[in-house]
Amino acid sequence: MMAYEKLDAWKSAQALVLAVYDALPPKVVRHSPQWAHAARLHRSALRAVGRIAFGSGTRNRKMFRRAVERAAGHLSEFAYQLAIARTHGMLQPDVADRLGALRGRASFYTWQLLETLVSTGGTKDPDR
Repeated sequence: MMAYEKLDAWKSAQALVLAVYDALPPKVVRHSPQWAHAARLHRSALRAVGRIAFGSGTRNRKMFRRAVERAAGHLSEFAYQLAIARTHGMLQPDVADRLGALRGRASFYTWQLLETLVSTGGTKDPDR
C-alpha cells in the first residue's frame, strides 16, 4: 500500500474522482461545451487527488504542505465548475448534489491534513 492510500484526504478525493467518472457520460461529442466542461470537472478532481499523492511521496514536509494547499485549491475549482454545470443543467440535480457532498468531504479532510501539517512542523506561511 502506498503512503497516500492511508490518508483520509486521498481516500475522499479518490471517491470524488470515481464518482465524476460514473456521473459524466462518456459519449459526449468531443469539443462540445458539455465535453469541455466534463473535462474541467475531471481535471480538477484528478489534480486534487494527484497533488495529495505527490505530496505524500516527498521527503520535505514543506513540499507536502504546498501540495496539499494546491489540492485544496483544485477542490475549490471543482466546486466552481460544479456550480456552473448545475446552473446550466449539465447534470441532474441529484448527481450534482452527490458530487457536491463528495467534494465537501474531500475538502474537509484535505483541510484537516493541511492543519496537521502546519501544526506539526512549520509556519502557516508556505513561502517561509
